[in-house]
Amino acid sequence: MRVRGYRDNRRQKFRFRICDDAASFVEWLRARREEDLNPRAADTDNLLGALKSALAEILRRLKSGEPDADTARDVMYGIQRADDLTDDVAMSLQKLDKRLDDFVRAAYDISEAREVIEELAIFRDRFMNRIGRLRQELVPEIGKLRAPRQLERLARCEGKFREEIGKLRHFAPGRVRAVKDVLDELARFYDAGGQLQELMRRVSDSARNVWKKLNARLRELERRNRRLEDISMRIAEFAEMPEGEVPSAWLRGFLQTASMVGDMHVRPGEKSYFRKPNLQKYGEPERIKSWVTARSESPDAPRATSMDEARLNELDKWLVSHGIKPSRPGEVCLLSSCGVTGDEDFRKVVELARSTILGHGVRAARIGVRGEVRPEIAAEIRLDGRRLSFEELELTKSGGAG
Repeated sequence: MRVRGYRDNRRQKFRFRICDDAASFVEWLRARREEDLNPRAADTDNLLGALKSALAEILRRLKSGEPDADTARDVMYGIQRADDLTDDVAMSLQKLDKRLDDFVRAAYDISEAREVIEELAIFRDRFMNRIGRLRQELVPEIGKLRAPRQLERLARCEGKFREEIGKLRHFAPGRVRAVKDVLDELARFYDAGGQLQELMRRVSDSARNVWKKLNARLRELERRNRRLEDISMRIAEFAEMPEGEVPSAWLRGFLQTASMVGDMHVRPGEKSYFRKPNLQKYGEPERIKSWVTARSESPDAPRATSMDEARLNELDKWLVSHGIKPSRPGEVCLLSSCGVTGDEDFRKVVELARSTILGHGVRAARIGVRGEVRPEIAAEIRLDGRRLSFEELELTKSGGAG
């Protein structure tokens, strides 16, 4: 772009700026791309060997007496390096397991199958055995560092190191893990039955799946090749036969195996018996496991009631308190004879009428009441100038609960 004068601001107007987060993301993508183009796989046994050397160097520096600033710095560097090497070991085994798993799922060239099987045998005999041996050698070294005497020395080294980096807040490393936490994590990772053995088991299972896949494929190809070789040999024999001779019996047997219906083991001249039904023996049905534990209920605990049941109980108490609930068969109570004292009584009258008339009176029968409407009798109830008129309702005792 050609600048026309000092007032020309096109450079600033059409310039795009990248924020810090976008620049960091682009740098991360570039690093991933470079790693994909030039993969640098770490060798796990070499990492374990480096870890063993780092632990031995830490023990050697701790034996030099009272630690000074340089010794504390070297010891803390060794501890952090042991932590980083452990992370690299776990990452390398996880990547190896992923590559083996991807090989099982992806297509492959059959010409390389035998080479892959041989490489898997070398991998099992050398690589996995060496990792197991190095793990057994690392466990005692970690145990020595976790001894009480060594932990005291490591604590003094950590204190001096933190005191030193406290004076250089702008130039010191950002995060320093506690020594005890690192050693505890190393012990959990390398002990028998720890995370390292779990990763080795997963890698071994993936390698075994690769071997099974390749072995099954090779056996299938060998079976097909033998079948094709037999057919080729038989065709060569037919070519040498006289022109008028036809191997009809062999051709008939060769073609009928693909569509034969019946017993293939019956001899010529015999009739094949009908196939007998197979008695399938099924085991006992597996019981369904219930993961929901039964709720323990106390015999003295009150029984839960629904909202409708609670309203019916209140209606029953209202009938008893107002003296209009029949207590024996043949007794008749009139709804209009209830004494009205408040607005709640009007609502109870309407609810009682709805319970006895609607639904054939099933709801009212649950509290032992049956109602019958008398259209010829007009009734009403009054309270403070308000009144409710209705046809008389006779209440009798029903055979339900109550």
